[in-house]
Amino acid sequence: MMTGCYTGATGQAAHDDEAPGRVDGDGGGDGDGDDGGPNAACGGDGPVVASRPMRRLTPTQYQSTMRDLLGDAELSTEFDDVEVVLTERGVRQLRTGAERAIERIANWEPGLVPCDINGPEDATCANAVIESLAPRAFRRPLSDEERAWLQSVYEETAEAQDFQSAMEALLSTILQAPAFVYHTEVGTAVEGASDDIRALDDYELASRLSYFLWDSMPDAELFEAAGAGLLTGEGLTAQAERMLVDPRAQAKMQAFIWSWLQLDGGRAHFALGEQTKSGSHFPEYTPELVDAMGVELQAFVEHTLYDGDGNFSELFTSTDAYVNASLGDLYLANDAPMTDEEWAWLELDPTKRAGLLTRLAFLSTFASPEVQSPIRRGVFVYEQMLCGHLGEPPPNASDVPVGGGDVDGTVLSVREEVELRTSEAECTGCHNIINNIGFSFEHYDAVGRWRSVELTSGRFIDASGRLVGSDVDDDVTNAVELSALLADSAKVKNCFAQRWVEQAIGSMPSVEDACSVEQIQSRFSETGDVAELMVAIAMSDTFRYINVGGEGE
Repeated sequence: MMTGCYTGATGQAAHDDEAPGRVDGDGGGDGDGDDGGPNAACGGDGPVVASRPMRRLTPTQYQSTMRDLLGDAELSTEFDDVEVVLTERGVRQLRTGAERAIERIANWEPGLVPCDINGPEDATCANAVIESLAPRAFRRPLSDEERAWLQSVYEETAEAQDFQSAMEALLSTILQAPAFVYHTEVGTAVEGASDDIRALDDYELASRLSYFLWDSMPDAELFEAAGAGLLTGEGLTAQAERMLVDPRAQAKMQAFIWSWLQLDGGRAHFALGEQTKSGSHFPEYTPELVDAMGVELQAFVEHTLYDGDGNFSELFTSTDAYVNASLGDLYLANDAPMTDEEWAWLELDPTKRAGLLTRLAFLSTFASPEVQSPIRRGVFVYEQMLCGHLGEPPPNASDVPVGGGDVDGTVLSVREEVELRTSEAECTGCHNIINNIGFSFEHYDAVGRWRSVELTSGRFIDASGRLVGSDVDDDVTNAVELSALLADSAKVKNCFAQRWVEQAIGSMPSVEDACSVEQIQSRFSETGDVAELMVAIAMSDTFRYINVGGEGE
């Protein structure tokens, strides 16, 4: 038997991801927000925000922006560079994306290019394109210097080549310009504040809001509001509320929840769609079943946050499920559809299922090919749901997968083997937290089916545990009880709110953002309303102001 702490490895290679940023502390400030002016609710005389690193469009934002800018829903650009400063490969991908878009110019929104770039030479064409396309691409009015620069691109190419080549060069330049690719935020001076603190102007605020809620550029109504100076106080709130009912906001929420649950992979596990399971133990685990798990989870999120009252706690407690025959079999649902082509909503057994953490997509992702993984599941809840901090395992930590069953001639359950492997004194500090949380999921096997007897060991399952590290710590007998505690935890709500703040500003909050973060968390902890959380973030100082005093951490 190997000794030392256990890392929870599966024996498979794993994807890396970045550790989430966080502000120390649990939040819980009591600020009430404001009407759009500087916020002194934390005892200061004006807004206090941290400086931020430079940002550019993410691959998702670039793809959606190209489609929304040009009105070509079928355009595919295949851009995947994630570096802040574009790599050589990223530069080539931008060029290719622009070329592909121009090849599909017939599919662009009518009037966006108000002339025929393939027709006879038109002396007014270049200026018309500069005035119609470039302000939308740059997400703000053009400066005189930018007009002159773009006009020179056209004129120099036309002189060296021909009209069509010159127009294509102009379009390509606009679609690769730094003002298109990067989030440029200069801001305006704030009376009474330091020179470093600046308020986002209306166009910058519109852009930040649209990428926060939609992962795409502002639409015509948001541009119009920015041009009219209406993005303060009630006007900003009204725009955020309007945008939240748009399908693009729902798509952003779905993507966030998927990433939050690490269903796209993590440091110690593959993505849901890349999981492998033992064919002898789980012959039903097919690509079609995995796809169905994803469909069910996304339907659950939509049903809970959009068709329901949008309360965060329901994500942990609801027993509603959208299933076909195969999913119904794994959920042990007698009233499920008879075929996989049919889908229906039904109520799962509330003694066995409650919310996201008892759904097949999550449970099968956080498991090994043969057995459940209490360590992975425990680590996830503590780090992602509670924003807890776990250090690196000691150098002698075992990475041999836990399997249960016959271990050195003794039949052990998965729980018993984990307890044995993590019993060393140097392990107990972390594993008293991890194991207590993770053991509450023991009833769910490697594909998420509920069992009272363990598949590999034949032992009766003990799913007792304890929620550790929250504000509502208590003993539990299973994951349903654990989920109920998480639903009631202010610390869980604070953690979720902080994750969204990170999304909104593009980086982890710093100590200078603590006041804004605490106010956002306090409001969300009171209401649990996810839409209100989005609005609270948009109205915060951290969202509406910038610090130009230096690059943030």
